[in-house]
Amino acid sequence: MKFKIIFHLFFVSIYTFAQTNIKNESIKELMNDRIDLSYDVIVDRLDKAINLAIATNDSELISKAYLEKATFLYGQKKYKSSLENYLKSSQYLNSKINSSQYHTIQYGLALANQQIGNIEEAKIILLECYNYFKANPEVEDNKKALAAVLGRLTVLNILNKDIISAEKYNLEHLKGSNDKIDTDYALKNKGIIQFYKGNYDLSIDLLNNSLQTIINNKDVYWEMFVLYYLGENYYNKGDQLKAIQYYKKVKALYQKTGITDIVLRDNFLKLNNYYKEQGDKESQVEVINTLIEFDSVNYVVNQDVSQHYFNDYIKSNLTLEKNQLEKEVKFLNNQKVILLIIIIIIATTSFLVYKKLKKKNELLNIKVEEYLDKLSQDSTEDIVVAKVETISDSDKFLFQELEEKIRIFEDNIDFINSDVSLDSLAKNLNTNRSSLSKFINTYKHKNFRKYLNDLRINYIIKMLVSDKKYLNLTMDGLAEECGFNSRQKFSDAFLDTTSIRPKDFIKNLSEKALKQE
Repeated sequence: MKFKIIFHLFFVSIYTFAQTNIKNESIKELMNDRIDLSYDVIVDRLDKAINLAIATNDSELISKAYLEKATFLYGQKKYKSSLENYLKSSQYLNSKINSSQYHTIQYGLALANQQIGNIEEAKIILLECYNYFKANPEVEDNKKALAAVLGRLTVLNILNKDIISAEKYNLEHLKGSNDKIDTDYALKNKGIIQFYKGNYDLSIDLLNNSLQTIINNKDVYWEMFVLYYLGENYYNKGDQLKAIQYYKKVKALYQKTGITDIVLRDNFLKLNNYYKEQGDKESQVEVINTLIEFDSVNYVVNQDVSQHYFNDYIKSNLTLEKNQLEKEVKFLNNQKVILLIIIIIIATTSFLVYKKLKKKNELLNIKVEEYLDKLSQDSTEDIVVAKVETISDSDKFLFQELEEKIRIFEDNIDFINSDVSLDSLAKNLNTNRSSLSKFINTYKHKNFRKYLNDLRINYIIKMLVSDKKYLNLTMDGLAEECGFNSRQKFSDAFLDTTSIRPKDFIKNLSEKALKQE
């Protein structure tokens, strides 16, 4: 008998081990085999890998699957989605047991935060990584990780114009550099720092020395930055012609690869100003079109980062472009060119505004429908929460009487009387303030003010849905109809109850009413 049990357990163990290996191989295949696959197919395969990993209950494997997806999405400039997957990846690891892997994931999380504009959050995470990797140099990979973190901390402080901190991290990076490539990237950062310190000749030497390594590494992003800062150095030295040659190279790389960064926007503005000064209208129009495309791409790829710049372009630079177009009439006498540029600007602006408004309206519509559905199935007026068994017998007897009285109070819609208060209602129900308050808290799971506000808001929503005349009332009129003394209190209570502002709720209902006519 014992032999049979042992044999059975051995067989189960072997089978489980085999199944686990099969799953692990399938997960690896899904995560690694991406040749000639589209974005959607790759995401689908990564999601399947995550689901298989979850089925194994292996925390490290699950973390790795989420990390793989996060890294892929980051490379596709899907920074928000990337950040979410980095977070999930880190949640499956014990920060103490898997310290190095955990902090490597945190590094990726910091990069994603930086890309969506959360600079301070990225800095906090990087400092945590910095402290860990520096305190644990015995792990070989930690040395390389520390160099990467120091490089990123340098860049973040440069972006924040904190040159003192940037220089501190850069010096530490150079001292602990792992190889020539790592050293040249650190020298690139040092070159940018020297530019901000006004040491233009030293900056040029450092940037030129690092440029070939960056080109060999096929790192177009940093190649564009090095060329831009080389241009900035010559621009500040007063050699405008040489600066323009570098700005042109940045523009050519953008047109070839589509790689963008908000910092590089100044590159196109300076080209535009140069052509304007030279009276080269044809080149200026080309740069303007490139700038419109550059802004649009940045807006679509990452709205959080580029929103400010894009709005700035629409609101203020559009006037500049209008003046420029008027000059085009004098220089080119070509109405078609002017009309084409105006159409491009209007079409681009209209498309982005329409897309944003459409998304906002879709989300609002979902929220309104969900609330109306909830109201029809589980309204505050009609449902009394199940009784709590722990209340005393004396309270049960009292609450049974109050339950019926409260139901009559709700059915008679007495709550729309603006004079209703806890004291006045307690008096009308022949009870005291304390008992009524306790009943509301126990049966409705909310305080009296919240209970009363919810009754009023749900009542007025039902009126808005059932009688179109309410849709034409002012906010003051609606507030008065359901018992509020001011439109502000009504608006605040509406938002608290529904999570939607009344004007947006009413606008949504009005649009639906028009469609039904």
